[in-house]
Amino acid sequence: MQYNDLPKILAKSWFCSSKTEISFYSIIEQISQKECDVYVGADSNPSKVPFVMAVSVAIIKKGEFARYFYIKFKPWKNSKPTLQQRLQDEVTLSCFVADQIRADLPNRKIIVHADINPDLKTASGKFAKQLQSYIVGCGFIATLKPMSWAASCIADRCAG
Repeated sequence: MQYNDLPKILAKSWFCSSKTEISFYSIIEQISQKECDVYVGADSNPSKVPFVMAVSVAIIKKGEFARYFYIKFKPWKNSKPTLQQRLQDEVTLSCFVADQIRADLPNRKIIVHADINPDLKTASGKFAKQLQSYIVGCGFIATLKPMSWAASCIADRCAG
């Protein structure tokens, strides 16, 4: 993934859970009108080449509402990135999107979910500490599996 392409992602069409198109700035507007928590996560689907990546933004007010938005795209063209590169790109993109939300809504609680298992016996486990530290270093709360549903459930489903 080319990191200089990140701003282009915000300009592309995002989708609501109903698959209706929405702009990223309309998502920001919806978040600004609600007193809610914001969760951002990304996942990629390596089952086909080129791989598909999805980023999700979920907003929740417990007991009142929950909704999510997503975008999916093919960031690696025809290459097959390593697991480490895919996880790094997923986390980088999640933090980029979260940072864009924070820029417009600086007092909003934003949690970044990473589809990474912290168990060192798993394939992603050896990268967990590094990527969790990256998220925290960006100023966000980091959540890994099994509680990282914005990445491991929503983004996973949208990338499939």
